[in-house]
Amino acid sequence: MIGAIIGDIVGSRFEFDDNNIKTKDFEFFHEDCEWTEDSLMTVAVAAALMKWSDEGGDSDTIAAIAGSVAEAYWGVPKELAAKAEPYLEPEMVEVLKKF
Repeated sequence: MIGAIIGDIVGSRFEFDDNNIKTKDFEFFHEDCEWTEDSLMTVAVAAALMKWSDEGGDSDTIAAIAGSVAEAYWGVPKELAAKAEPYLEPEMVEVLKKF
C-alpha cells in the first residue's frame, strides 16, 4: 500500500500539468508534492480489508479485492485464469478479453 501512496505523492505535481512530462529525471519528493484522493482511497481500501477480515466478513469480496491488488503486482498465470473462465458468463469473458 505504501508504494501506491508514494506514487500518488510523487506524481501529484504532474497530475494536471499541460506539458505532459515524460522524463524519469525529476526529484521524487518535491515541495509541490502532496497526497491526493488516491492516497485516501488506498488507505480506505486497506482499512476496509482489515476490518472485514477481522470481523469474518464477506470472504469472496475480500478475496476479490486482495486478488486484484496481487494481480497488479505479480500478474495472473494464464493457467489459473483459464480455470476461472468457465465460471463466468460469456459477456464477462468478452469484457475481460478486451481489457
